[in-house]
Amino acid sequence: EPGEPLRRPYEEFVSGLSLPAELVGSEAAQAVGLTGTHLFIIPAFFELLLHLKRAGRSFSLVFRTFGTDLKDVVAEFNGFCEGKHPLFPNAVFDGRDGWTDYRVSFEDPSTFGTFFRSADG
Repeated sequence: EPGEPLRRPYEEFVSGLSLPAELVGSEAAQAVGLTGTHLFIIPAFFELLLHLKRAGRSFSLVFRTFGTDLKDVVAEFNGFCEGKHPLFPNAVFDGRDGWTDYRVSFEDPSTFGTFFRSADG
């Protein structure tokens, strides 16, 4: 099979997106939109955000999705920001500590921007 050399890296990546078995179906996971067995955002991304904050760095974020999963990504991300993510329960990215509030609110256009690409280019 042509893709066989990539099988091991693929399986490692998918494994890294798996929600630990003890959290699957838990109230904590469901509270941040994790209703299945996989995460929407790789944990290393959250680790990077924690590192940037510890280093005192300001930053901006861009989520690139296919559009249909943006609400799921935002639910997990906002849960992380509010310290509700089951893997990162002590994260504070919602402004309550005086730092920037990174949460996305679809009701507040100042918290996000959207670009669309159509068949026309």
